[in-house]
Amino acid sequence: MQSLASLATSDGLITFAGINASQENQNAGKNDHFRSFEIKYPPRKKQKTDEEKGHVSPLGKNSLFTPTPSAKSETYQRLLRLSPALKRANGSKRIGAIATGLAKQAELVVFNATTSTPGSEDIIARITPDGGAEVADLDIATSGVNEFSLAYCTDYDLHEQTYQYDFTKKQVQKMPKGPRRIHQMPAPDVAESPASRPKFRGLRFLDPQNVVALLNRPNRKGAELRVYHLYPTGPATMILQMSLPSHIKQAVSLDVCALDADKKGNRQVVVAVAGQDISIVMYTLNYTRNTDTFSRFRSFQTWKNVHPQQMTKLCISPFHSPVRAPDSDETSGSGEKAQTSVPAHPGPQYIRLASVSYGNTVIVDTFPLSPLDPTNKDSRYVLSSPSDERFQKAAYIYFAFALPLLLAYLVHWFMYPDDSAITTVLNRLPMGVRNYLPNGKPGATAVQSFGNRVHSTAASIVASDIPTAVPGRQTLQNLLSVPGAEQNALVVRHDPANTGVAVDVHPDRKALLAEHAEAKHWDDLSDEHKAEWRQKLISAGIWAEHEGEKILKGVMFSTYAGLVGQAAGEILREL
Repeated sequence: MQSLASLATSDGLITFAGINASQENQNAGKNDHFRSFEIKYPPRKKQKTDEEKGHVSPLGKNSLFTPTPSAKSETYQRLLRLSPALKRANGSKRIGAIATGLAKQAELVVFNATTSTPGSEDIIARITPDGGAEVADLDIATSGVNEFSLAYCTDYDLHEQTYQYDFTKKQVQKMPKGPRRIHQMPAPDVAESPASRPKFRGLRFLDPQNVVALLNRPNRKGAELRVYHLYPTGPATMILQMSLPSHIKQAVSLDVCALDADKKGNRQVVVAVAGQDISIVMYTLNYTRNTDTFSRFRSFQTWKNVHPQQMTKLCISPFHSPVRAPDSDETSGSGEKAQTSVPAHPGPQYIRLASVSYGNTVIVDTFPLSPLDPTNKDSRYVLSSPSDERFQKAAYIYFAFALPLLLAYLVHWFMYPDDSAITTVLNRLPMGVRNYLPNGKPGATAVQSFGNRVHSTAASIVASDIPTAVPGRQTLQNLLSVPGAEQNALVVRHDPANTGVAVDVHPDRKALLAEHAEAKHWDDLSDEHKAEWRQKLISAGIWAEHEGEKILKGVMFSTYAGLVGQAAGEILREL
């Protein structure tokens, strides 16, 4: 058995399946591949009946494909799809479609599915894809009263055709007369390999005007989802595109479930994809009727190693809006308030996801749905609340901007650990963030671990320019006491490369001051800058408070660092 679909009955199912005839019958040119069965459910506990178990019984079999009198024919019914069931008091009319596999001439057959054993008289249309290309996937949407839209894909093309079918007279009107190609995968450039084109793998209607397609990239380089908007005439337009996670090198199956809509026509659609790595990924799409747009795909959940062997197909159960109680002010014809046994708020709602594998394993997962507005009994249902998605989006944007800003502050702090402004900002971080910083204080360990380096390199002197080198750590007092120091020029400046400050010493005072034209004497600095320089000199170990400020009056201080700080501030503001 290669394909399966079912029609609901009052106490069970009518199931259609693709099962080939015996090899002997196939060799004789007769292959009744289309089988139908009746499935009776076990009786419910409250029902009194002689039967205690359910049962399956065959109803009939037929051949709907064009006969191929070949002893070596390997044709089988690979695909089977029915139009969606509509929730109506008197039921809904449905059509179906099947497609061949391994046929010399690929074929797609559309048929009337309101009978338990469809035969040749129920065939609505036969389609032979151009070039003998096999149909990769197909789907059917209900677009009006007894009007259906069929979409199918081959490796590189998407096609659509609409049918208006009179179930009583068994007459069909096709629009257009033959399937129209609504999209073709662009051909590769001359320099590229013909095998470099992505291939369509799956196709599902989101609604009668939009389809989602599953594509596999060549050379197992991944898979993606695309949403196409269909127009009454002309080509379709791709309106959404998303790459699947990198662990999915190729995808094997796709299915969707459109949840119920509200009075405005807004709804959520659930999309599930099975990967070759035996994983399943599930997404949600939010449709807004007012703008006729879909949101981006939102990841809901991922499962890995779902089966012991490769999956062949997955399927999501359809969802219908539950029955709601009438408004309390509704009255009957006699003027009295209508009495109803329907609860004001429907009970729990669910959708189910089934998947099968080559290992003949079947797994069914159940997902609870939630009312979008729990206070409104008529609220539509969602799998993932759009408000949660908005929060996730806001959080993502916040961290996308906040993280680079925080890193910039940290880098700046480690370069200038005594910058009081940076320390103040870091101290305002949440406690959970500050706990990750050493000793609960910004940069505490950084000062300890880099302390030796700061002290040994902070006074980065141009030794070749000093007449007599003073051994050990050079302090301002040492440099000013060197013989002939009164003729030297000392300029203290920031040294970002060594995470401290540097002192440039040169016997040619005029040349050095020309290089640091913006340098200022200690008395020319503002009180704020004096405080900053005191802290930096102390941290660098080249001056101590007990030495007094008299020493500092013999030194020039370059304002270049201030310009660097301003530039860094501009960068942070851009972030």
